[in-house]
Amino acid sequence: MSGSQALIGPVVVLNYTVQTLPIVAQKVHDAMLNNALFGSPSIPMLTFANDIAAYQASISEPGKLGTSTKKSAKRKLATDLKHLRDDVQGVVEQQTSLADAQKVAESAAMSLKKTPNRGAKAELAAKDTGVSGEVLLDAKAVARDASYYFQFSLDGKTFTSVPEAMKHFTILTGLTPGQMYYFRFRALTRKGLRKTVRTRGPAFPGPRSPTSSPRASR
Repeated sequence: MSGSQALIGPVVVLNYTVQTLPIVAQKVHDAMLNNALFGSPSIPMLTFANDIAAYQASISEPGKLGTSTKKSAKRKLATDLKHLRDDVQGVVEQQTSLADAQKVAESAAMSLKKTPNRGAKAELAAKDTGVSGEVLLDAKAVARDASYYFQFSLDGKTFTSVPEAMKHFTILTGLTPGQMYYFRFRALTRKGLRKTVRTRGPAFPGPRSPTSSPRASR
């Protein structure tokens, strides 16, 4: 299941302009350097520091060559920040409270996107069914006639598909109670495949234990 993913829950954001790019990048570097929360970032801090220095040096270069160098350095630095933001997002998704997620983002000199209107239905929600090891996945309906493809994962990277659903919801059974799972879905309509939507949540405890491997009930 490929395509862009819209996260449901805390979303890490990093805002900057052309003028503030090197300033923001330096703040992120200083915040993430030797930060135990992020282990080994996808962009090594030494590489990041060199890219910041290269962009700053390119600003003062004159002529067309300077403009070309600046564009290349800017593109590289912006790409570094995107990858580092993704690293922080991955750690944020592991937090069990919004407050902890906020602390993680701030520790990297980043922030969380403001929470959307609570009156609007989430694009994908994981709900308690009252049965141990079960999760109701409830997606926002995208069309009158649509097929829904749900998936689940333990690590947010490797996903397992469940049978296609003709309705916007499905029940997963046989999950491990209390285990945090990642869920996502994609819908197929007459106009084609829609974007991938993702959320996460635990397999809720309930009055009985699961007796089979994870599956979907429709």
